[in-house]
Amino acid sequence: MSQQLPDLDSTTQKQPLLSFKLQLRDPRNALSGWTQNSSQCNWFGITCTTNGSRVESLQLGSLGLVGNLAPSLSNLTSLTTLNLSHNLFHGQFRLEFSRLSLLQHIDLRNNSINGTVPASLSLCQNLETLRLQGNRFTGDIPPQLGNLQRLGILNLSINNLTWNLSSLTSLGLARNTLSGEIPSELGQLRNLQQIQLSENNLSGQIPASIFNMSSLVFLSVTQNNLSGNLPIPPADGFQALPNLIQVFLALNRFEGIVPDYILNASSIEWLDLSRNRFQGPIPLFGNMRKLTKLDLGQNLFSSNTSRNFQFVDSLANCTQLEYLMINSNRLSGEFPSVVNLSSNMQHFCISDNLLTGSFPQGIDKFQNLISLSIEINSFTGDIPRGIATLRNLQSLLVYQNMFSGEIPEIFADLTRVSEIAMGNNQFSGKIHISLGDCQQLQTLDLSWNRLSGSIPEEIFKLSNLNYLILVNNMLSGPIPSEVGNLKQLQVIDVSENNLFGNLTPLISGCSVLLYLNISVNNISGEIPNSLGSIMPLEVLDLSYNNLSGPIPQDLENLESLQMLNLSFNHLQGEVPTGNIFSNSSVFSIHGNNELCSSDQEIARNLELPQCKTKGRERKHLVRILVPAAGARRYSVYMFGFLLCVDIDIQKEEKAGEKQ
Repeated sequence: MSQQLPDLDSTTQKQPLLSFKLQLRDPRNALSGWTQNSSQCNWFGITCTTNGSRVESLQLGSLGLVGNLAPSLSNLTSLTTLNLSHNLFHGQFRLEFSRLSLLQHIDLRNNSINGTVPASLSLCQNLETLRLQGNRFTGDIPPQLGNLQRLGILNLSINNLTWNLSSLTSLGLARNTLSGEIPSELGQLRNLQQIQLSENNLSGQIPASIFNMSSLVFLSVTQNNLSGNLPIPPADGFQALPNLIQVFLALNRFEGIVPDYILNASSIEWLDLSRNRFQGPIPLFGNMRKLTKLDLGQNLFSSNTSRNFQFVDSLANCTQLEYLMINSNRLSGEFPSVVNLSSNMQHFCISDNLLTGSFPQGIDKFQNLISLSIEINSFTGDIPRGIATLRNLQSLLVYQNMFSGEIPEIFADLTRVSEIAMGNNQFSGKIHISLGDCQQLQTLDLSWNRLSGSIPEEIFKLSNLNYLILVNNMLSGPIPSEVGNLKQLQVIDVSENNLFGNLTPLISGCSVLLYLNISVNNISGEIPNSLGSIMPLEVLDLSYNNLSGPIPQDLENLESLQMLNLSFNHLQGEVPTGNIFSNSSVFSIHGNNELCSSDQEIARNLELPQCKTKGRERKHLVRILVPAAGARRYSVYMFGFLLCVDIDIQKEEKAGEKQ
């Protein structure tokens, strides 16, 4: 006969709890239900795992329990919460924490537990809360607690503890709610190598003592409320951070100049000072020969042509440099050749400054370049053909400069590029069909130039395209029917061109389209009924064209539509009444003399004539309706859409010029 074995979980979990109970005095009989013949998962204060009988929570707070913390609790290896607070436990806190690695919350506050705080608590790497206040702990706070990366709440108050972290090598307190100033005592921890305090609410200045720690390798205080100048440590005994490798001070409110001891820290490989208020001439980094990543973006650094040359010359010593961000400062003057910079460069960004002169020479040396960002400056001249050799390039941003001439044939080999933004320049000539080779392209912005000719059909074969922005050029010809192949397209803006022909019904193939603007062109024919099937559509502007026929009833189906402009066409017949047509503040139909409404209220709100009934003559009433509406979203770079009288006047003037 086979013998039935007992439930292993039940045995291993029940016995430690019963042993724990035997050592307690329970004046309220709260644990009277803890018996051998019942399941521990039904006991008071116990919660078991959902898929078994293993104890994951022991919560016996405020029950007047008296006794020791039994070592048998170490057998509850699935325990995540231990709460014995507000009782009369005494003795030492000695559990086998190596077996309790799942513990997340320990609450033993307000007891009479004595001895030292166990250093082995650091083995509970999932620990988030440790409340030991209001006991009789003595000795030093274990420095190993600094290794608990997930620890968010640590309360050791009202004990007899001392603070000795002299052997601490790593302090990680990122992503908490720490506030107040950084204690200057940290600078006394001579073995400390890593300080990670990012994403808190710390304020004040960084203590000078921290920048005098010769052991320091890593320092991050990113995304706090720290302010003021970086401190100037005393000259006596200052060691200039000889081992510092990575420094992250971004997203604070630091100001003033960057001190020399930072610039002379020759071991630094990664320096991020971005999004602060640092000022003065852009620093020189010739002593950081190991530098691989430098981010000075979004500060108040200044320069002129001479300083730009000095800055680039200093970086020539940084032969491993891969990442250079000096965007959004106050740099001015001409920018020199970068031919002497590291050939390892992957990200080069000098955008949003006041730089002038021609396209920086030597960019084609960066054969590993992934992103090139020189937009929002005042560069002039041509785009160099050497860009075509950057076959790893994924992002090409040169918009809002004063480049001119024809865009060179550079796209055939840029097969990895996903973003091309060349708008707001003075480019002329045609759009190259080789853009069709950029099969990874998601964003194409050639707006506000002087481009002519037709839109190449090859563009409409880019299956990954999300944004097509060609507004305000001199493009002509029809919108190719292949536009319906762009299943990922979210934004089309081809307004203010000379496009003609019918609007293809196949545009409904753009099934995720959010924004469609074809205004101020010469598009004719009827509005396709199929537009009513593009359910995500939020903005539709077909104004200032030669469209005729009725407004499709199917446009009522567009429940997401927030702005509709059909003004100044030759539309006829009855205006629909559902959804957006019931809110006259978010759509415009003025300038269509043959529209009417059979609904009296809509006719009154839109100042339209009522549609004539059979046998009665209809009178046409032409009034101007001034809508005020805005698209919730139009997302590429500088684009937005606000329908108002001023824009309508500009469109009317533009249309008049073309005629």
